[in-house]
Amino acid sequence: MSVNNGGPRPPRRWHANCKTRTLTDNWTTFANLPTYWAVPYCWPPDFITTMVNGENAVGKQKKQKNEDEANERQAEVEQLLAVIDRANKGDETALAEVRKMIDDFPAPSITVLGGDLAERAEAILVGRITANQTAFREALLAKLNTLRAELAGTNPNPTERLLTERVVACWLQLAHADALAAQAEGVGFAQGDYLQRRQDRAHHRYLSAIKLLGIVRRLALPIRVDVNVAGSIETKTVEPAVAPRSRWAPVFNN
Repeated sequence: MSVNNGGPRPPRRWHANCKTRTLTDNWTTFANLPTYWAVPYCWPPDFITTMVNGENAVGKQKKQKNEDEANERQAEVEQLLAVIDRANKGDETALAEVRKMIDDFPAPSITVLGGDLAERAEAILVGRITANQTAFREALLAKLNTLRAELAGTNPNPTERLLTERVVACWLQLAHADALAAQAEGVGFAQGDYLQRRQDRAHHRYLSAIKLLGIVRRLALPIRVDVNVAGSIETKTVEPAVAPRSRWAPVFNN
């Protein structure tokens, strides 16, 4: 670093690898301050070329890896579809592979193979309601998922999960019946009466599912008992007893 003693400012030259540039302006104001760097920092062109080529090589490697993984997944899907097709045609070997797949991965296998009929029924009804309106379908599915999350809570037991699914299904059926009744204008007496009866029955099933879900949750709560012992009150928590299974089941008329 050099110090200018008041004379004219020396010419400033850039690195040879950059563009050559000379500054001849005079510097007389800050005479006693250090001057600039004689050679400003500049990336050599060969280093820049190496860095860019390295980034391009890494990008090509990542792209090739993603393509290979996509091809592997596609091959696995095609193989799985071939096994399912053979099993549907009665091939015992393929059927054994399907059973093993269900044992190893029960949840996704049941979904893929269509074992969850409630989910399939919901998908069919959502498809009929939304038709070819993709945005409408996504919004309706988001609404159903929100209802499930709100009703299920943080840690639902299996019974609560089943009843939650039932409440959501009944809500969808009731909302559909309400929409059909609202759109029915200028219909005959028979069709109007059919729509109203369908609406009433869907409403009844919806309320029954909500009521049963509340009963199950209330029975699962611990029971608080206050016992008076020698003038003092003690509070004890008693777990609910499991009711014996009866030989008959009540019949609810719609």
